[in-house]
Amino acid sequence: ITPAYQNSEAGVGALDYTISDKDNVRGRFILNRNGIIDTSGYPAQFYANELQNSYVVTAAEYHDFTPSLVNEFRLGYNRFNQNFPVPALKFSGLDAFPNVAINELGVNIGPDPNAPQYTIQNTYQLTDSVSYTVRRHTLRFGFEVTNWISPQFFTQRSRGDYEWNYLSDY
Repeated sequence: ITPAYQNSEAGVGALDYTISDKDNVRGRFILNRNGIIDTSGYPAQFYANELQNSYVVTAAEYHDFTPSLVNEFRLGYNRFNQNFPVPALKFSGLDAFPNVAINELGVNIGPDPNAPQYTIQNTYQLTDSVSYTVRRHTLRFGFEVTNWISPQFFTQRSRGDYEWNYLSDY
């Protein structure tokens, strides 16, 4: 029987600090981690743990210059990491275990055909905004800078596929 499970961890942290009547600092941290067994390979020696982790960290400072002039400064970081590994099994004469199909037997031996692959996404954010209120009108202006870095690897069937119609052909 093929195993099916998922391990999950989640956490949230918050920090609120009032420096003075005019200054407040806030911070947040969020994490989500998931581990799932990849049963796409056959037999069970080729099962692997797929990992998917994400983290968010934010910090903000709010400053009231006057009751009608308020500044908000924020920093943020977000990381997403997903990995589909391949077990470290070798095949004679090759540097990685390929997928071997014998059509007569209806069997495909090897790891997940779409593995290995991964994606990592890092997002950095800097924001500053000012609100100015004059009678019934509110003016908001500011800027946002976002830097997104995302290395990825996905080469489908990178370990190779070998297929025979009959076992005797192998």
